[in-house]
Amino acid sequence: MLQDCFEDTIWKIRPEGYTVKNCYNWLRNKHEDVWWCKAIWSNMGAPKHSFIAWLITNNALMLKSRLFQLHIAADNICCICQLQEENHTHLFHKCVYSSQILQGVGQWLCSDLTQSYMLLKIARSRWGRHRKSICSAAVFNCWYAVWLQRNQARLNRCIVVPAVVIAQVQQAIRSRYCLYKSYKMSSKDRAWLIRVHLESN
Repeated sequence: MLQDCFEDTIWKIRPEGYTVKNCYNWLRNKHEDVWWCKAIWSNMGAPKHSFIAWLITNNALMLKSRLFQLHIAADNICCICQLQEENHTHLFHKCVYSSQILQGVGQWLCSDLTQSYMLLKIARSRWGRHRKSICSAAVFNCWYAVWLQRNQARLNRCIVVPAVVIAQVQQAIRSRYCLYKSYKMSSKDRAWLIRVHLESN
């Protein structure tokens, strides 16, 4: 009976034998990957952008709404627009500043990046693999830029105009694409890349 109670907690030798991978997955109690895992942790996204995107997706950034609840911040008003409560949804989606940046980058990529649940919509869209990865990386770049400007607004009371941030995001995406571009792509992806000037005819 004691053996039955601890049956699930005892390492069992797999039919293929012992492997470090199987032991590691057993020790950390591996679960199914979430749907946004491949979008965030991809080659197109810079590690610092992916890390911030991961925190945003999990609502884990210490924004003023959380700091106010912990009695650390004096108020919970957005540092950038000074109009609404600073939470993840507002700062990275609904704030006038972030909306202008997402709209500008989206117009460049011929894609609507201002929608709610945009990562889910990108993942479920019928776009090609390259377009999905580039648009996801662009969203993460925008989020990272907004996070930097939010910190500038809080600490130094100044921010960069959206047009400059949009140009910086475009340059970052072009640089990442040059590093990780693949010539194995669909005709649909190639036509889109030519349209947004990331690929030549």
